[in-house]
Amino acid sequence: MRGATRRRPRYVPDGLGGLPAVTFDGLDDYMELADFTGLKNAASYDIYFVATSTNSGGEGVVLAGVNGETGTAGAGDHGLLVQVNSTGNALRFNHRMPFAPSGGVNLTTASDLELTRLIPYRFTASGALDALFIAQDVTVSATVAGEVLAFDRDLDLTFGRLSGSQAIRHLKGAIGEILIYNSAKNGSTAAIVADYLKAHWPTPVAIQ
Repeated sequence: MRGATRRRPRYVPDGLGGLPAVTFDGLDDYMELADFTGLKNAASYDIYFVATSTNSGGEGVVLAGVNGETGTAGAGDHGLLVQVNSTGNALRFNHRMPFAPSGGVNLTTASDLELTRLIPYRFTASGALDALFIAQDVTVSATVAGEVLAFDRDLDLTFGRLSGSQAIRHLKGAIGEILIYNSAKNGSTAAIVADYLKAHWPTPVAIQ
């Protein structure tokens, strides 16, 4: 993980429910992980996270990924996006392969899924079902059909803004934990992961 010194988010020992978290100011904080190979050639994948947002009326990126292989088609274009949507409390999940500045399979939720409580969220891209899913805890809250192709490049990941070179969609809030799996877990395994996160983040308090 790296970030420009003046743009680094803060590590707060009691940032979420009294537990350690990384907090973002909504202005210029972000983290970057280059050349992430974990999702390359994965036919399906799961992303679990515990985070909160106080974005109001603006988009805030929890996790984004661009084609990280310089000199290849679509270098620098997005393939993955998990964000708080423009309402400030809805969610958006976008999977895009081939990499491009727009398009792909896009899933947005209604405003009833708010990042204001320590509840694990699960974002699933299924190549077998050609669909995207968003689950709150282990309950699927939203789904959309669309062709899900495996990423054929490494990803440069950013947390807290759109990309390393695009200083927009800054997250105002905190990220406690993100788990990324290069396969979609079945129901029983997904429940185990969710139970772990709920045990680790046990305080369902509202975030001010």
